[in-house]
Amino acid sequence: MVGKKRSKNDNKRQARVSLAPAKPGVFSYYSNQTRAAEPVSREGPRTRPTYARTAFWQRTWVRNFPSLVALVAVTLSVLYCLGLSTSPKVVVSVNSPQSSILRDRADYQQGAQRILEQSILSRTKFTINTANFEKAFRDEFPEVDDVSVALPLISRNPVVTISTAQPQMILTAQSKAYVLDKRGTVIMQSRDLSSSVRASLPVVTDQSGLLVAVGKTVLPTDNILFINGVVAQFKAKQLTIESITLPRAARQVDFKLTGQPYFVKMNIDTNAREAAGSYLAVK
Repeated sequence: MVGKKRSKNDNKRQARVSLAPAKPGVFSYYSNQTRAAEPVSREGPRTRPTYARTAFWQRTWVRNFPSLVALVAVTLSVLYCLGLSTSPKVVVSVNSPQSSILRDRADYQQGAQRILEQSILSRTKFTINTANFEKAFRDEFPEVDDVSVALPLISRNPVVTISTAQPQMILTAQSKAYVLDKRGTVIMQSRDLSSSVRASLPVVTDQSGLLVAVGKTVLPTDNILFINGVVAQFKAKQLTIESITLPRAARQVDFKLTGQPYFVKMNIDTNAREAAGSYLAVK
């Protein structure tokens, strides 16, 4: 193969190109530093991992924080409402004008509080034993005919509703004064009775030797009705009774009228109206 013959001018041009000094590149500090920090491996240049930065208010626990606070508040409120205070509210049911003022309300309040404080189970609405409370309350206050405990839905103070017996007379025996109800049962001592009620009751002095104790029945109901019946008849005739006595003689009651030097002796088994009428007719 015959090639083209080079001319002298071509050799000079090639030499001129090869001998020309290399043009210095533009020096850059940052570009050189980047190259030094990122060596190229066989697998190729490394790439830096990128992390997505989430805003503080967009994080999950931050968004749910108000709901968590509300849940904790509701839970604490429910637990608070399920608890019970040892300071109950006492409500006296009015069965008669006298029954609502037998004893100072503070006495019932303090008694109910003492009973609740005796058992730790009385601190919650699920564990309180209302039957035991009612029994203990009646034992402490025999004049109470009925007692009930209501547990409110929201409030922590239990509501104790009571109704008391109506006192009929005061019986003096063994140097002490007791209050009797219509069944002849001793419901309390006279000193614990409200002064306004005590002043309106007839006082009967026992000389027959009755064994008197709070909670015990000492007189039949008929005897209570007879004495009160005679008192009402004398009061209707404006006669003042000075004293009423149960003597040693069986089935007898003695009335002493103010200004009279004698006793009116009556058989307790007779009718009160007839007995009082017989005396008034003789008088």
